Amino acid sequence: MISKLINRKGIIAYLITRPRRFGKSLNLSMIKEFFEKPINEKENEDKKFVFDGLEVSKDRKNMRHFHKYPVIFLNFKGNKSKEDGSSIINFLKTEISSVFIYYKNRIDFNKLSSYQKEEWNKIEQMSDGVILQNTIKFLCTCLKEFYKRRCIILIDEYDKIFSEKLKSESTFGTIQTFFSDTF
Repeated sequence: MISKLINRKGIIAYLITRPRRFGKSLNLSMIKEFFEKPINEKENEDKKFVFDGLEVSKDRKNMRHFHKYPVIFLNFKGNKSKEDGSSIINFLKTEISSVFIYYKNRIDFNKLSSYQKEEWNKIEQMSDGVILQNTIKFLCTCLKEFYKRRCIILIDEYDKIFSEKLKSESTFGTIQTFFSDTF
């Protein structure tokens, strides 16, 4: 799967749909481990052996991408909200906030501009006035400046957000707008 992703030129989005219990989450975790740039040399050494001897590691073209990218991993499996609009939005805010916290510890935060730091902190704390739709784009922009590479965004269990139990069309519209504006 990793080789297929690397060899596809011009891919902006890649949707993996398979039946339940088919290994989608495992594949996304594997993709994250392969592409995500380690925070330090110790983490790099701890993760290096995972792909040793596997087919993907035998191709030098693949290995040029090994541990080189910022990877944003969102998992919506934990959505235990009441499935009304406000609880789903709060769940999304919590997930996005945790990604910001994760990356704040992985980058040199002081290299960001004062505006970026201020916005980052607002999003991390999900202060009033934070526009959910712009958060992932903003994070990608900051990470691209820091890593000098585009981000890889992985979303697991995305369908948990689009539950049949969403009663309000406006809630569905809000969530749909979040995904279409963000991705």
